[in-house]
Amino acid sequence: MILRLLAIAVIAGIPAFGQQLQTGVVHEKIVCRQDPSQSYALYLPKAYTPDRRWPIIYAFDPFARGSAPLELMKAAAEKAGVIVAGSSNSRNGPVKDSIAAAQAMWADTHQRLAIDQKQRYATGLSGGARVAATLAQLCGNCIAGVVGQSAGFHDSTPPTRNTQFVFFGTAGNLDFNYTELVELDKKLNDVQVPHRIRVFAGTHQYATPEVWDEAFAWLELQAMRRGLRPRDQSFIAQQQKAGLERAAQFETHGDLLQALREYRGLVADFEGLADTSAAAVKLAEFQSRKDVKDALKADRSAIERQRHDFQEAFTALELVRTQPENAATALAKTGAQLSILRAEVRKNKEENAPQVIPVRRTLLQILSQAIEMGQQAIRDREYALAITYFDLVIQYARAAPLAHFEKARALALAGRSKEVLPALRKAVEAGFDEPAALESAAEFAVLRDKPEFREIVESARQKRE
Repeated sequence: MILRLLAIAVIAGIPAFGQQLQTGVVHEKIVCRQDPSQSYALYLPKAYTPDRRWPIIYAFDPFARGSAPLELMKAAAEKAGVIVAGSSNSRNGPVKDSIAAAQAMWADTHQRLAIDQKQRYATGLSGGARVAATLAQLCGNCIAGVVGQSAGFHDSTPPTRNTQFVFFGTAGNLDFNYTELVELDKKLNDVQVPHRIRVFAGTHQYATPEVWDEAFAWLELQAMRRGLRPRDQSFIAQQQKAGLERAAQFETHGDLLQALREYRGLVADFEGLADTSAAAVKLAEFQSRKDVKDALKADRSAIERQRHDFQEAFTALELVRTQPENAATALAKTGAQLSILRAEVRKNKEENAPQVIPVRRTLLQILSQAIEMGQQAIRDREYALAITYFDLVIQYARAAPLAHFEKARALALAGRSKEVLPALRKAVEAGFDEPAALESAAEFAVLRDKPEFREIVESARQKRE
């Protein structure tokens, strides 16, 4: 079905250009002509004109915030000359809903815009990254590349030797999915899929604008390698020089693993495009160094510990759902584990010290899993169970804006109306800055005209600004 529907715009050939859209700004809501229930945010580079075809990247946010990724990507997209469209309907949850959102956005952009059919890309954050990769896997060769932010492929559509698109993965060094991206790096090597994995200072979040500059340049380089666009030797030389400089900077700052990834990428990416002998010599030298080998060993050890600790917590969190009679014991066990991890972080004066980072990743992964279980409980209409999971997060997280927000949803659905506004107020106080999410949530429809609710929305808006 997805293959057939995504192909419609391709077969149509000539876009049905309509109204002129302003360039150089983020359009927060473009309503799909064929399905008005679907919409997306859109950014057109300032130089955009329908007189020629343009690359496009489709973005999928885990919370249906269509404009959120565009705000972070627009500077890099402007520089690279890439259109960006972000679905305002795709979100974490049933995959069929995200596929429907992708189909609607795909069809509408192909009707409105002059798109280069050889340079269509997809990206997303966390669950949105899995949506992007799944679409690319299912639609054959209609998507040339995926930028997976804080996640990789869905388990149902893993990469294989038949994967036809390139992959640029990003993760913060504190991202609980850092482990997934490191292991994906090895998998993509095994199946010979051209890829890069870029780690930056951050948590489970969108890539920074600087990293987006690298991602767009890398996608353009790959397009040249694959004959999707003419080769530009000046651009190729510039990117090779920039890569060597990045590798040297990583090495200078002690980020040996990212330097190693950069040197490996320089050898692989420029093969057939430029002389890679200097990078190959540096890579061989770098891989033989004891400090690099020690860094790789320490990273593997930290990954194994995170996997073990998370599995222990996951088992206990599952018992809360499957064995209600043992829920109190399971929650106490998880709480004790979280307390130990928090104490381990606090005993170090420097919270970003190398030995602390893996512990913080584990802590964040457990708390994130509890939120996901709470969200699933809401979908299953088990509201008391959802509140239990959110309360656990609120108790042990440094700040838990999303947990407070989701708890407010569960309280509203459970009919505990008097507790909803206080929960929302706590969400904003903890840092929740999504006024659109507050106003669009169906659970809060009866509150929208209340002065207290409007004040909360305005507070969230001020935080965002």
